[in-house]
Amino acid sequence: TYAIGFEADSAGALFNELPYAKQVADLYRTQHKEIVVRPEVVSLLPKLLWHMDEPIADSAFITTFLVSEFARKDVTVILSGVGGDELFGGYDGVLTAFDAHEAAGLAAGEGHGLSSARFHLEATSWIGPAAQEEALRPELADASGFLIGAMEREFEAQRLAAGPRATRLEAHLRLQRIGNLTALLERLDAAPMRHGVEGRTPFADL
Repeated sequence: TYAIGFEADSAGALFNELPYAKQVADLYRTQHKEIVVRPEVVSLLPKLLWHMDEPIADSAFITTFLVSEFARKDVTVILSGVGGDELFGGYDGVLTAFDAHEAAGLAAGEGHGLSSARFHLEATSWIGPAAQEEALRPELADASGFLIGAMEREFEAQRLAAGPRATRLEAHLRLQRIGNLTALLERLDAAPMRHGVEGRTPFADL
C-alpha cells in the first residue's frame, strides 16, 4: 500500500491522512510505504501543468502525480480509493450537517424553506459558515434565487431518485457522485499514466 501526506508542522497537516493509512496497513499487514509532501513541491508546478494537457481545478493532481511516481518503483497498476468519500460521506462536514438537520427534524425531507439548499451548503466542507449565511440571506433572495432554486430542484430530484424514504444525506451523496467523480476520474487517469501506471477505482465502479 502507498500513501501520501504532509509535514506535521505545516498547514497541510490538517489534511494529513497518513496516520489513518498506517492503521489500515497495520490491520491488513500490507507492505506499506509513505511519501511526505514538502513545500519545495511548488517547483514541480511547471512540469505538472504540462502533463495535465488541460486545466484541472484540483490541487490533488499534485499528490496523485507524486504517489504514482512513488508506486511506479514497484508496480504498474494501483487501486485507488477515489469515490469512497462520495459513497460513504467521507468529506468533513457531511455527517456533522446531517446529524444537525436530523436533530432538527429536517433530514427526512419535511421541507422547511431553504432547508435542502442549507443542508447542501453545510455539508460542503469548503464553504465556511460565514459564506453559507451570506448565500442564504433573505435580502439576497432575488439575486441568488436562481442558484438556490436550481439547487433545491436538483437536490430534491436526487432525493426522489434515491427512493421515497431517502434522506438529504443520500441526496447529497448522489449529487457529489454526479458532480465530483468526473473530475476525480480525470485526475486519476492523467496523473498515474504519466508514469506508466494504470489507476483503477473499485469504489467508482457504480
